[in-house]
Amino acid sequence: MGLRFYANVPMITHDEFLIGTLCIIYKINRITDSDWETLEELAKTTMNQIELMRSSLDKIDRLRTTNDYLDTASIDLA
Repeated sequence: MGLRFYANVPMITHDEFLIGTLCIIYKINRITDSDWETLEELAKTTMNQIELMRSSLDKIDRLRTTNDYLDTASIDLA
């Protein structure tokens, strides 16, 4: 029951940085064109989710910074 096939596709950010690969391990010795397309689509979907999370975290950081500024400004006004 050893591994017979390993396939991977690159995971590239929207600004073209390679951050890793999405891989599959098969017990058979080949995959079809349809399998390759599915793997590529999974990598794209994964990258979209990573980019969305990164964007959300950046937005949270900006909102926290703004909130801290407003808290300080309101104390100064008191």
